[in-house]
Amino acid sequence: MKNHKQRKYLISLFYYKDIILDNNYKRNNLETLQKLAENDDLEAQYKLAICYQNGHGINYKKAFKLLLSSAKKGNPDAQFHLAICYITYMDGLGTQKDEEKAFDWVLKSEQN
Repeated sequence: MKNHKQRKYLISLFYYKDIILDNNYKRNNLETLQKLAENDDLEAQYKLAICYQNGHGINYKKAFKLLLSSAKKGNPDAQFHLAICYITYMDGLGTQKDEEKAFDWVLKSEQN
């Protein structure tokens, strides 16, 4: 019986270590994206916005602001995603629904 408890303990440590390392990786990656985004890295702004929309400290207003900044500077991925924000689920969560703006951003994303 003692051997069985030791195995369970070692397995729990193994999984716990993976959870801690994964959380540390996510936190470090997010911090890196934040620093790059602050230095006008368009791709980092876009990726950070996606993080804010999809579960890493969900903040739709920050996500929208980052997408808008990156889109205005010519990032086609941000332009397309910004169009989606204007047309769908972001209504009231960072911006108001606006089909004209959505259409304009889709066109801009296709031109780049």
